[in-house]
Amino acid sequence: MISRKTSKIEEPIALFLVGVQCRSLKSFWKLPFISRKMSKLQNELNMNKDSGLLWGENFISFKPFTTLYLSYWKSIEHINNFANNSNFSHKETWIQYMRKYYKDKNIGIWHETYEIDPNKAENIYVGMSLFGLGAVGQLSEISHSTENFNKRLNK
Repeated sequence: MISRKTSKIEEPIALFLVGVQCRSLKSFWKLPFISRKMSKLQNELNMNKDSGLLWGENFISFKPFTTLYLSYWKSIEHINNFANNSNFSHKETWIQYMRKYYKDKNIGIWHETYEIDPNKAENIYVGMSLFGLGAVGQLSEISHSTENFNKRLNK
């Protein structure tokens, strides 16, 4: 039987989405530099257990070419600390990007930040390995008390 699970978080956490978009083949050659820098930043986070990163995963879309790094953090403050902490290469990377690629209208960098209230978060994972909130929160089998959306939100 395929497992059906849900995950519960007890404290607010942060969801951080970040990525790059390339809208023209003329600028595609710039992506390896950006990808290497993003990979370096992610490695720094994974190596530093105090960074506040709880879990992250990369995704790619092709129309237009867009990357997405979906990540969960202990707090929005941890994300801000990472961005401004000289122990990480984020600031240096941002300065390099702005100098090299800021004027290229075919390349864009984006991010979105959200705080997740544990009382307003719901999820279900059917036949999945650890993913998203399931990799961050307290994972449990779906039961009578969590069998539908409203029950998982305690409504």
